[in-house]
Amino acid sequence: MPISYRIDRPARLIRSTVEGTFTAAEMLSCVSTAVHEANEPGFNIISDHRLIGEPATRDQVELLVDHLTDLRRFVRDARWAVIVAKPASFGMMRMFSVLAERVPLTVRVFMDAAEAEAWARTGEECAAHV
Repeated sequence: MPISYRIDRPARLIRSTVEGTFTAAEMLSCVSTAVHEANEPGFNIISDHRLIGEPATRDQVELLVDHLTDLRRFVRDARWAVIVAKPASFGMMRMFSVLAERVPLTVRVFMDAAEAEAWARTGEECAAHV
């Protein structure tokens, strides 16, 4: 499967990695499985998309937000940091961040993994970006 995850309970993080090409069904399945395995609200998410094949499509992003709305008891008010390397992925994940506000879920897009990690853990910006 091109999407994998692990639960980091001490840090209260769900860490996922997307590699290559993926389907909407794989994306939704991974999200469902991860939040149900965490089995409680209060986990933030770090999603590494630097090795992605093709960026998510608008339809996939909209499906994901609809799915997250159904899972809101797990993700409500969480932080989701997305790490990207491609400009097209950056744009699609920015759209995700806007649409996710209705969950409500705060999504930020990063090109730097350390900044993403710091924000997901604390909600604070790195000093270089303040």
